[in-house]
Amino acid sequence: MAKTPIEPFNIEVKFTHREDGGLRAYSDSLPGFVISNEDPDLVIAEVGPVLEVILSGMIGAQVRVTPTVDVAELIGAASPMLPAYMCDRVYMGQAIPTC
Repeated sequence: MAKTPIEPFNIEVKFTHREDGGLRAYSDSLPGFVISNEDPDLVIAEVGPVLEVILSGMIGAQVRVTPTVDVAELIGAASPMLPAYMCDRVYMGQAIPTC
C-alpha cells in the first residue's frame, strides 16, 4: 500500500482512437489503467470514476479525481474544432481526509 498523499497529485491520461471509431484511455504513470470502448463519450465519462477506484485501493484511502482545465480552454484559445477526447488530459487526484 502506498503512502497516503496529503497534497493533490496529477495523473496524465492519454487518449488514442480505435480503428472502429472508439476510444482508448490509458496512463503511462499508472500501469494497468486502461479503458476502451466503441463509444468515446463513455470512455471520457469513466476515466474519473475508474481512477478513483484504482487509486483508492493503491493508497488505502478514498481518493477523488477530477479533470483539470487547460489554460487554453480557460482563456478561450483552445481549438473549437477538436473534441475533448482528441487531446491528452491531466486529472487531479486528492485523498479525502477522514476524521
